[in-house]
Amino acid sequence: MLPGLRAYLGVRPRVDGGYYVRTPENLPLLGPVAEGVYLLGAFSGYGVMAALGAGEALARMVAGEDLPSWAWGFLPSRYKDPGRRPQGAAARAQL
Repeated sequence: MLPGLRAYLGVRPRVDGGYYVRTPENLPLLGPVAEGVYLLGAFSGYGVMAALGAGEALARMVAGEDLPSWAWGFLPSRYKDPGRRPQGAAARAQL
């Protein structure tokens, strides 16, 4: 259909990088953002290492079970608390 693309048939690009999604204070997001909608991300490049624990915590959250004590610090609702909002350089960080 597009003869000019024939040269690219069978050529596979090499990918060796990705995006490092992070929050201004460099803490992940784990928890509800709306009714029935949950967020799990912004691991700043540590997603593979943190995936099992974070996934388990999110599953417990969705199931209504008790959470590990560390999970409360990663709730997206932390941005509603003025005392927990990033300050200084973290607040000005470019995402």
